Amino acid sequence: MKHRPASPRSLRPRPITMSVALACAALVSGTLAFDACAAGGVASGPAASAFATVAGSTRLHQGEAVIGALPMEQPIHVEVALKLRNRELLDAFIANNARNQVSGNAVQSMTSAQVLANHAPTQAQAQRVVDYLARSGFSNIAIAPNRLLVSADGTASSARAAFTTSFAQVRTRDGRIAFANIDDVRIPAALQDTVVAVLGLQTVHQMRTAATGVARGGTMSTPYTPTAKGHDPLDYSSIYGGGGVGTARGVIVGIVTAGALTQTIADLDQFTANNGLATVKTQTYNSNGKSSSDYGEAEWDEDSQAIVGMAGGEVGGIAFYNSPDLTDADLAANFNKVVTVNTAKIISASIGFCETDERNSGATTADDQIFEVGVAQGQTFAFANGDFGADECDNGGTTPLYPAASPYVVAVAGTTLTATATTWSSEVVWNELATKGWASGGSLSTFEPAPSWQKALLPAGSTRGVADVAFDADPNTAEHVIIYGQLQQRGGTSMATPLFAGLWARVIAARGTNVGFAAPLIYGLPASDFHDITVGNDGAESAAVGYDLASGRGSMIAGTVIDDLGGLGHTPPAASFGFTTTGLAAHFSDTSTDSDGTIASHLWRFGDGGTASSANPGHTYAAAGVYDVTETVKDNQSASSLASHTVTIGSAQLLGNPGFETGTAAPWSITANVLVHGPVHAHSGQWFAEIGQGGTGAHTDTVSQWVTIPAGKTSATLSFYLDIGTTDDILPNNDVLSVKVIGPAGATLATLATYDNLSATGQYVLRSLDMTPWIGRKVQIAFVGANNATLQTTWSLDDVTLNVE
Repeated sequence: MKHRPASPRSLRPRPITMSVALACAALVSGTLAFDACAAGGVASGPAASAFATVAGSTRLHQGEAVIGALPMEQPIHVEVALKLRNRELLDAFIANNARNQVSGNAVQSMTSAQVLANHAPTQAQAQRVVDYLARSGFSNIAIAPNRLLVSADGTASSARAAFTTSFAQVRTRDGRIAFANIDDVRIPAALQDTVVAVLGLQTVHQMRTAATGVARGGTMSTPYTPTAKGHDPLDYSSIYGGGGVGTARGVIVGIVTAGALTQTIADLDQFTANNGLATVKTQTYNSNGKSSSDYGEAEWDEDSQAIVGMAGGEVGGIAFYNSPDLTDADLAANFNKVVTVNTAKIISASIGFCETDERNSGATTADDQIFEVGVAQGQTFAFANGDFGADECDNGGTTPLYPAASPYVVAVAGTTLTATATTWSSEVVWNELATKGWASGGSLSTFEPAPSWQKALLPAGSTRGVADVAFDADPNTAEHVIIYGQLQQRGGTSMATPLFAGLWARVIAARGTNVGFAAPLIYGLPASDFHDITVGNDGAESAAVGYDLASGRGSMIAGTVIDDLGGLGHTPPAASFGFTTTGLAAHFSDTSTDSDGTIASHLWRFGDGGTASSANPGHTYAAAGVYDVTETVKDNQSASSLASHTVTIGSAQLLGNPGFETGTAAPWSITANVLVHGPVHAHSGQWFAEIGQGGTGAHTDTVSQWVTIPAGKTSATLSFYLDIGTTDDILPNNDVLSVKVIGPAGATLATLATYDNLSATGQYVLRSLDMTPWIGRKVQIAFVGANNATLQTTWSLDDVTLNVE
């Protein structure tokens, strides 16, 4: 179905917003009224005081209309967002890195394993959410590898029971039939210290791409015919100061996408072939399944070709992080895939939606946590500012796009560029509001706090300023893109964003991943590294000398940026420590280093209120438990670094080589070819066991280890991370992994769990099994995977532990 593009802003009536509940109350279509919308009202259950609100009811905009009740059997996929642990320490870590960056120092980045150990919700917290969803009627429940999300499939009926909200069907402005929650979203009060958002309860408001030619409803209009004022993607390298600068060779660049990618990759291959470039290696990471929709292929064409062009014609690869759709639930899973895989350090995302709607649904709360983890890991998400001017919510105000408004990302605005194929001449803020209803976005956030690196350029007390930087976006001067094999011309902040990503990939190639998150560096660079944009406006905010909301600091000049980031000055210390425990006592050993100085001080926090300042302290705890221990060290130039570990007191882990990180099997017995070195797919570290890879046809693989569980313990728990992949996704029980307990005589004492080919997860999921019955005995723990002679199933196994207390 084709739809008209958005009309110019001056011709539109003033928009309105309305809650779904009010719209339902006003709806009369035959005999259909509010009762039908509510489908019976809020589910019966515990009193309201037993619940806590985590999101509001959906608000409708002009052109969106309630059309009736949502059938109770309507499938609903939810992503339940869990609260980061020790977030204040994570905030401090990021703030310290930002200070080091602005001071010209290198930074420390956390690994995904460190985030999991010290800041992820606990397994017990995640399990409580799993149990609640299961009791409410959800299925296919899975915990994300970093435990920030718990995903589940249910229906309107089970969602109503779990979150005490009702639903209505809504026709969106682009003609989709969507659904929306009528009431606030609530969770049991017992979970409010764990759950911060529930996504997936509305599909009316979903992010849109930011490519010119996209109407507000999300539909594509006819692209521009290529003109002499437009540019081949390779032109931008020279235009923005990349001449004589190394390419982004070796750097993987991520792109957030949705739907089918086959044509995008084919168009990228044609682009490189036409320009005599090497074929770009691509890899796709799917979240929440796959989709055959071609809705966004032109957008992903624009992104990928602009990145390669701005990168000087070469990157180490493109990682497509792909979800079926652009719903809040799918995108949260997609963003979280980026940080859990932790392969790309620069990620381009040409999508967004009105920040107040995203806040109302809980998406900003959930996604900001994910982006903050990315920052701690040294990753930079770059988001488009949007193509509808300062009024991205279409309500007559000035409200920016989200996620561009997040303080944990780089926001990219758009310009109208005047340049030859090689030389920059001038730029002004892109604005076609009067004729086409399009313009670069940019304004103050309505609620997101201003990050420390930006505060000095904003009025006192201001919220986050959007944008940070700007690049060419005007479709009249924009990119010549191969789309479905044909050359077309596309613009929008969808092009400006990958241009920044391509430039920053060259920074990483030249200066290494220790440059860290880009935003603090952007604000620490001298003015001479930017084309200051001083002319134009976005409908509300005007360009000016220096920083402004319409264009940020301006467009970047690649060569001088890379030069000014050379050396990165003094290297801060690298904090680290080890520890041993005996009963309730622990001894900590500092192993911190400083490559160009000395460690001057130590501050230990033991997780129970106790502190110490010596290098190698001891500490006795009052009770058994799990404690988060941190050490902050400062060097002789006052640069600091923080390390943290989760320390278990009063229990022990019994298995040898639990993560297979010795690179050898012992003390495991492992079928040949099952032990794999694969840092991209390992749950943590460099090694994992891929059961099912040991042979072809019908075969059985085994990973096993003997262990003696000491007498006198009260509990024993076997835990492991398992990712199940299969090409045999139709018939059940063709391929089965069994987790067995085997006695000294070789007899199977118990089968603790089985996972067949229809249990495929697509990601690592933590499993925990009870071993208490074998306390005081020597047993063999065995993972036995049996494949039949046809299609293959693999069970990726990592981080296997047996904890006793």
